[in-house]
Amino acid sequence: MTKKSVCLVLFSPINLSKDIEFAYYTTCRILYVMLPDIEDGENMGNKNFFKGIVPPPIIFFALILIGFIAQWIFPFSLMFHTWLTRLIIGIPLFTASGLIALNALLIMKKSKTAISFNSPTTQFITEGSFRFTRNPLYFSLLLVMSSIVIIANSAWHLIALILLFLFFNFSVVAREEQYLENSFGEEYTQYKNRVRRWI
Repeated sequence: MTKKSVCLVLFSPINLSKDIEFAYYTTCRILYVMLPDIEDGENMGNKNFFKGIVPPPIIFFALILIGFIAQWIFPFSLMFHTWLTRLIIGIPLFTASGLIALNALLIMKKSKTAISFNSPTTQFITEGSFRFTRNPLYFSLLLVMSSIVIIANSAWHLIALILLFLFFNFSVVAREEQYLENSFGEEYTQYKNRVRRWI
């Protein structure tokens, strides 16, 4: 997804109520900044695949912080009711995210493959949580953000969750898959056909 396509889709005229117009266009502008243009993978060296992408953990924590600041300045709550209800839903999501991430990290360490996308990948993994999703670490961050949305009862964090998903799906993961297809060829293509990008 290029910046041009994002601009055409998100900034096209749309009728919104005044209550959500500010939130919508703020979201669009942040997304426009977050998504770098993706060039044709065949014309890019492996070292340039991730050039211009802000490291995902920085985006993740920045969106969480921005969400809390926005909620403090402009309260924008969802329709969840009591604290108990939010905790009953949110805590299992948070716990599941930790288990998925821990499993993925242990397997990656055991396989001696790179965790950071800035380092060369020596092999791709198909064990553990990688059997159910091709991106368990990113998926776990989405689950964490989902738990914050529910527990904090924050519509701003719901916007942050959407932004985070779009950033992962159309920028980071798209480039990672190009890189892995170039590196491992048919073997990775078969893995893609067996396992979903998310779940």
